[in-house]
Amino acid sequence: MKNLEILSKNPYEREKEDLEKYERNSREFYRIFKGDIGLQDNFTEIQLEIIFELINIFQSQIKYLENEIKNHPKSRKRFEVLFLTKEKYYERILNRFSKYISLLCYGDFKNLEGINLKNLQNCFKKGINEVIEVIENDVTKYDLLFSELDDYQNDSKKIEIYLGRDGIYAYEARRALDIARRKKLIGERVKRRKIVEIHPKYINYNTLIKDSYSEEDRKKYLESNGILPEQDMIIFDTGFTGSIPEQILKTLGFKNPDLEHRIKILGTYYTNKQNENESPEKIERIQKRLVKGILPNEESYRHVDIIEERPKNVMTANGIFEDQNGKLKPIENPYFNEFYFQYGLIELTLRQYFFNREFYKL
Repeated sequence: MKNLEILSKNPYEREKEDLEKYERNSREFYRIFKGDIGLQDNFTEIQLEIIFELINIFQSQIKYLENEIKNHPKSRKRFEVLFLTKEKYYERILNRFSKYISLLCYGDFKNLEGINLKNLQNCFKKGINEVIEVIENDVTKYDLLFSELDDYQNDSKKIEIYLGRDGIYAYEARRALDIARRKKLIGERVKRRKIVEIHPKYINYNTLIKDSYSEEDRKKYLESNGILPEQDMIIFDTGFTGSIPEQILKTLGFKNPDLEHRIKILGTYYTNKQNENESPEKIERIQKRLVKGILPNEESYRHVDIIEERPKNVMTANGIFEDQNGKLKPIENPYFNEFYFQYGLIELTLRQYFFNREFYKL
């Protein structure tokens, strides 16, 4: 495949600026939904009706979430942890909801009438269902990952690198856990207990970047994002073989045997019942990259598929560009649809759950 060149500007800069503008304007929507701004003198009768419908949609979906939790006893204790700061959690959901409404209105109340309320209700409900599935299923895998990473960190300080887009949720969860630990750091020092600070890194490094850029440009991209050859690192990718982390490590100069233990994945299609045409040595090598406690079976392979299909806030990166400060960044086009909102729901849920559990030591 012909090598791509690093672009001198982001072709989606306009989209990025639009999204930032809509998010800034969402503050007014948030204040209205919270009741901080009087309504009667500021809106038409039709706009008022829509605003009240939007408030009803928010409230009905919060009730839906609370009712659904009762039907998922397996995850009830995890939601109890999440709800230790329940009011803050709901405020953050309202904040995300406000941002999405602002996006749908292009940042202007005059466009409220263009919102399809039925589609919005369905979008919100789907997002809540995603949240429940993540808490019930994905958290288990992230727990196994973080437990193994903590073992590594306790032996010697490691740089943890999470690959995007699919590793974004693990990264956000780990970052929240790290923030909670650091908030407790002073008190823990007084008690003479050891706390490992993590400061995880995230980089969007996908198959296109892996296959379409020269080794020199890939190395520049990594180093521009603070990923350096001299670092003692572990790289996480959701699945399926760890070929991207392997290439990153080789690009930075790592060689076997100092390579395999640095790659962690949640699932692989190299199971014991498949891949008869592959050598046993290769199958064993890939399986050793699995997070400790995850078996090389179809269940873990299918679960990675589910995780990778979860909503994201940006489309697949289609290259690399250099920003005005000389930093190399992925070329990402933001979503302006339901994925934007649903991603926000999942992200804030994982962050609050892992923060609460670590901070309150539950």
